[in-house]
Amino acid sequence: MFILPSHGTVELKHEDQREGTWLSQDRFAVVPQNRAHETRAGIGAHRHVAIYVTGAILRRLDREIGSLSEFHRRTRTTALVRRTATVRALQALSLRNDGGAYGNSGVKHSVSSALLVQCIAEVMAGEMMPGEPEPSSGCVDGTRWASRSPGRAGAEWRQ
Repeated sequence: MFILPSHGTVELKHEDQREGTWLSQDRFAVVPQNRAHETRAGIGAHRHVAIYVTGAILRRLDREIGSLSEFHRRTRTTALVRRTATVRALQALSLRNDGGAYGNSGVKHSVSSALLVQCIAEVMAGEMMPGEPEPSSGCVDGTRWASRSPGRAGAEWRQ
């Protein structure tokens, strides 16, 4: 699972770090499949995107785009990765709601897929970050994308 805060902070607790790590817009997390984890909103409004990716999708990407061996090596445990401007821009585009605009579902699918691939690329070549126990300031077919905000039902998009 990839978790990318878009507004506010989210605390992530997982098997590897039970005291929790605070995520904000400067980083995203990758939690390996079958790892127990828990999230909790920070004080104030928050919103985040969670991308759930199946093993079948990762095998397909490995076959069609290139080896994911470095991705798998870096994500044996939960990883925190510095978020680049490219990831922030793709995330912002994936959250846009242009209503019934022509081709909107195709555009959303393509942008969400690009976000997933870019997140994988950032894990493979980007800057890994240490966890912080204290709060800081302040698609490919088969993936599931979810945007969450407190007090409202989460919007989900499934392929």
